[in-house]
Amino acid sequence: MQNQPANLDLMLKESIKHFITSYSNGASDFSPFESIFFRLIQPMLDPPLELTWFYSALTCYSSNKLITKPNAKLLLVRDLFQLILSSSNLSSGVKKIALLAPVVYEFYHVIVQFSGNERLLLRTEVEDLVERVCGYVRVCCESVEHEDDSVVCVDDLVEVWTLDRKGGEIGGGLGVFLPILSDEVRNRVKGKCQVEELAGIVLCEVFWLRLWLKFDSGVARKEMTSDMSQWVVHTSKGSQGFYFLDGLLKMLLESNLPVSTLMSPEDAALLRKTVYDTVISVDYSILLSGRCYQSPDKLAKLIIAWTLVVESATQFARHTSDQTSAISYASAFLESSLVKQWMTNEAVIKQKFGPNICTSQALIKWLLDLEDHGFSIFDDEFLKVCAKVIVSSDGLEHEWAETCGGSRILENANIYSEDWERRGHEDEGDHEMVDSFETDSAVAISTVSTDVGRKRKEGREDILETRLKQFRYNCHEISIDEKLLPLLRGDVVNAGSR
Repeated sequence: MQNQPANLDLMLKESIKHFITSYSNGASDFSPFESIFFRLIQPMLDPPLELTWFYSALTCYSSNKLITKPNAKLLLVRDLFQLILSSSNLSSGVKKIALLAPVVYEFYHVIVQFSGNERLLLRTEVEDLVERVCGYVRVCCESVEHEDDSVVCVDDLVEVWTLDRKGGEIGGGLGVFLPILSDEVRNRVKGKCQVEELAGIVLCEVFWLRLWLKFDSGVARKEMTSDMSQWVVHTSKGSQGFYFLDGLLKMLLESNLPVSTLMSPEDAALLRKTVYDTVISVDYSILLSGRCYQSPDKLAKLIIAWTLVVESATQFARHTSDQTSAISYASAFLESSLVKQWMTNEAVIKQKFGPNICTSQALIKWLLDLEDHGFSIFDDEFLKVCAKVIVSSDGLEHEWAETCGGSRILENANIYSEDWERRGHEDEGDHEMVDSFETDSAVAISTVSTDVGRKRKEGREDILETRLKQFRYNCHEISIDEKLLPLLRGDVVNAGSR
């Protein structure tokens, strides 16, 4: 509430403290609190997010104690949604989305408390409510504006909302308030965050919640993929779009999805594949223009994260003996205009000189190699760690074994990519031994003769070290001598011109 009077901020902090103390002491009547904050908010054209959250929490606590039936609890969530809407008529689109966090929180916990039969009986009501929320979000994304206000006391507000549920669950109050997200993503809003960051995280939650409900109701996977791809495009617009995509991609880089706990291992693996198909098939060139435009730094981070997801998905497909999907993912990488443009304009190559990247794994290894030589490629430590794990076969073998419940994922281990360091010491005769997947997915890539490969390997470390000194790197670009052809270990890249 940085644009609000200091006394209002102090009043909220003191009220939160008093409410938590009263609740902990067994109080159940919060009507005095409700009355005070209703009179405070009513004349405001655009109430601060914190006030709206606190007031809506008070109304929920006052109503919740009288409700026990599942359908009544669902109605409570619907009423909360309407309350949030009525309190934010003049708010920006970004703020309207961020305000929905308590709605998603209550909705999720109500649904997971339903038994299988209750969820079946209330399926129509559940689907209707989630579609209303999604429709509202889409409208908000069409009219997004930049939002500068900071949320100054997220932790305190989360504490208020989770008093009756946090118990001893892992992740504390924030883990309960944002249960559909991973720790890496939810910790972005710990303490203090921008409203647009919170909005992006809410979009992530809605994405996973909607997908899980569609999956649970038996919607055809092809239909789900198409529908969720459209969702990704719509919600990528505006300043919150980066935080949504960043969170979504990062969650796919973790071995377990939070919603997986609600599903069997087999269904969780199928859901993961559905999301892989969704995020890899989207045309991300939309991020280069209009309201979807992202700054060069943010765009670079998204492209790196997307490349990591493509490689993770490719390896996942191989381990589940799904060569068709593996080839499809690799083709998507090769055909990505966004990656090509980024490599041309923002990465370490200029003009036509530079490595001829034929796979997502090759790009990842090349970027890691540059990082090892002192260039700041990975601004995000999480992405850097994920990159190292992804190019290590042992790391992902274990993770996919857990993700897929150990079923069939090691059957195709022979086609798993060789470890990066091990390949650097292989006999040169192995240089031309590329697995069938790489052969199928990179048919357009010119091959390098054995003689050239042998000459390239000899003394390549000295050549690499010498040539890398010619790089001049800053935050936006790296200047390269026209004659420079970066040479990396093994068969990671082919020199583009000789």
